[in-house]
Amino acid sequence: MALIPADFNTETWARLREYLEAELARLRARNDDNLSDLETASLRGEIRRIKTLLALDKRPGNQPPLTLIVDEKFIV
Repeated sequence: MALIPADFNTETWARLREYLEAELARLRARNDDNLSDLETASLRGEIRRIKTLLALDKRPGNQPPLTLIVDEKFIV
């Protein structure tokens, strides 16, 4: 199912965006804590996923972003 531009002009998207931005700020603050390498990697994955969701309304045709795999690391 593809998203269309009208999907992003709704009150629901505005509330979801607000929630995701707050969650992103919370995760970034937590990333400043003293975490293990595994916890840091997991947290960075959560941050990347939220940033990907936030970028949905900025993509041409509102298509999901492409993900490249380079040296077994994901780059969005």
